[in-house]
Amino acid sequence: MTDKNGKPGAGPAPSDGRRWDDLRLVAVRIADEARKAGAAHAEVLLRRRCRRAVEDRGPVVGPLWDDRITLRCADARGRRGHATGTWAEVDATVAKAIAAIGGAPDPHERPVGRMDIRDRGLGIDDPRLPRVTDADRQATIDDNLAGVASISRALKVKRLTYYEEREERAFASTAEVSAAEASTRFSIQGAVAGAGGPEVDGLIASRVFAEVSSRPLGVDLARRCLALAKAAPLPEGPTHTVLGQRAVARLLEGLVPAFAADRVAGGTSFLAGKLGRVVGSARLHVIDDATRMSGLGTRAFDERGVPSVPVPLIKEGVAGGVYQGPLDAAVHDTRPTGHARIDGALWPGNLVVRCGNRTRNMLFPDLGRFVLVEDIFDVSGIDPVTGRIVVPARVLVHDGTDVLGSPGVVTLETTADEIFQNLENVASDQERHGLVDTGSWVVSAPLRFVPA
Repeated sequence: MTDKNGKPGAGPAPSDGRRWDDLRLVAVRIADEARKAGAAHAEVLLRRRCRRAVEDRGPVVGPLWDDRITLRCADARGRRGHATGTWAEVDATVAKAIAAIGGAPDPHERPVGRMDIRDRGLGIDDPRLPRVTDADRQATIDDNLAGVASISRALKVKRLTYYEEREERAFASTAEVSAAEASTRFSIQGAVAGAGGPEVDGLIASRVFAEVSSRPLGVDLARRCLALAKAAPLPEGPTHTVLGQRAVARLLEGLVPAFAADRVAGGTSFLAGKLGRVVGSARLHVIDDATRMSGLGTRAFDERGVPSVPVPLIKEGVAGGVYQGPLDAAVHDTRPTGHARIDGALWPGNLVVRCGNRTRNMLFPDLGRFVLVEDIFDVSGIDPVTGRIVVPARVLVHDGTDVLGSPGVVTLETTADEIFQNLENVASDQERHGLVDTGSWVVSAPLRFVPA
């Protein structure tokens, strides 16, 4: 951790005078306090964050600190209760969690046992952070402003923000599980617009400062903005559709809840009854790997203290593994996959799509005139229950490798089944967008686009 001058330090002292230097030991003590207060089982998740930000050419804001305790308790009958609070409210948080115990008992509610938790070599804590200066942070902004100007001085930067965060997490339970990790996250995001043209936004995020400071987001935004400024109508008649990496990432993020075991078993997933069956092209291979080196979804353990295992969601077109939380695992007498929030919600890791061996320049000339989905704005129109997809998207019209222009923002209406089953190729242009590593998808079906 760094202090306000960017030097190593333990962080702010809690207001109640206790020491929090070793979060793992503190979590153990709080779990023990909950047990003494009457809980048959308790789980504690501690979090401490330090954040900084720079907006456009403004000064560095921060360091800003925040902390959070989440306590999950259960009685001997399997009834649960939970509470959250700050570090200054430990005793009150324990009392609230105990008082909240109630509801119908769950026979499958049981402590998660000890597992081998990896705490080194994940590549998620940038050792350079204590040496990153405010000048380095502001240079990241300046370089991207210059990048936009190098493409076109007619373009205007609408916003540009650098953001960094270091987080320490600790987990402990009365089942003698305890673990801790530290991680960093850096990002730069912005938006660029031309005179009368569309506003294009984008984001680069990484666990390491060097990647965010060296990748030319401004240049990418400017080039996208110019390509989208030229008008072109949607093609008439059947065409291929290409989903760019950003679009694929957004689609998978919206569909991933369908792979939760409780949804599949309860019939609230479009994959219900399809596990072990073909649901898409043999070229489709998607795995969730929360141990992937330096991934944004990489972690040593989930919020229930379980280290993640790779989950092959779709293997060569066949629906494969599902996410199992501790309760689902207890029902089926299996190991939880390590993808659970402390309240039971799904916490996906890194989604990795196996790429092909042909580049865009090799694939595009054979497609003739086609539509490329450049970005998707809102995933709320992706329904993991039915697989139906109705989302606003920005698209480009291509003739082979030549960009003809854009019809602007359109509504994409399709289904996960239609995309999966008609996936013809995955390009080799692998990129990381948020939690998803993927190449572009070439879909042989003419997907439906409705002008806005």
